[in-house]
Amino acid sequence: MVHRSMSEPTFRLDAENDRYVVEIDGEVAGYTEYHLRGHKHYFFYHTELLDDYAGQGLGSKLARFALDDVRSKDGLIVPLCPFIANWMDKHTDYDDLVDVMIMKRIHKTGEYPGDLVERILG
Repeated sequence: MVHRSMSEPTFRLDAENDRYVVEIDGEVAGYTEYHLRGHKHYFFYHTELLDDYAGQGLGSKLARFALDDVRSKDGLIVPLCPFIANWMDKHTDYDDLVDVMIMKRIHKTGEYPGDLVERILG
């Protein structure tokens, strides 16, 4: 893996493609994808960084940017993506964004990965 020297990253909402993007020098370095239901519920299901940018903290910054944007819109999230769920395990100040009722339904199916559900639902 070759790490590129980084310019300042830029973060943006790419609503046309239902994702938040981080760019370096105008090129997409990573993104987190969501499915929006009812103009309020953001189901985050996939996050990816290009190998050249891994291990540089961009994923964490992207997660923070995306969740801050959802918060600014009074939205709620369902963190199906393992990266977002794991990030939230370390940043409990975002727990208020999780739609607990939907998480309870998902948890009942036994299909949700990670400790986030246990911590939030207690």
